[in-house]
Amino acid sequence: MMAYPLEAEVHMNSNYDEEKTLVLIPLEQQTLTFYGKPIMVVRLPDERPAVVLRFLCDNLEIDTNAQVRRIRRTEAIADDLVNVRVETEGGPQNMAALVLRSIPFWLAGIDAKRVREEIR
Repeated sequence: MMAYPLEAEVHMNSNYDEEKTLVLIPLEQQTLTFYGKPIMVVRLPDERPAVVLRFLCDNLEIDTNAQVRRIRRTEAIADDLVNVRVETEGGPQNMAALVLRSIPFWLAGIDAKRVREEIR
């Protein structure tokens, strides 16, 4: 069995507003179906579960980058936003993930008027 590092420092693209960021290597990842749509969940190196934001935002039809910026501005959950390297069909990708305990707080902050009625 090959040992993988638990974290790596990488240069992110301009969507993340940072030149360097720490990327965690999850212990495991799974794609689950939630209300008929996929979401990707990971187990972080410290054993906390997290959800990859892109999948949640795609399902809600809201902009992932705008949500990442909003979470960074929200002191109560900013520390629970992490970057993880996940395996996708196109190869490894670095993506923002939110620790599971902060998901309800984040969801409560979404303006329902900006989400289509059938998604609400």
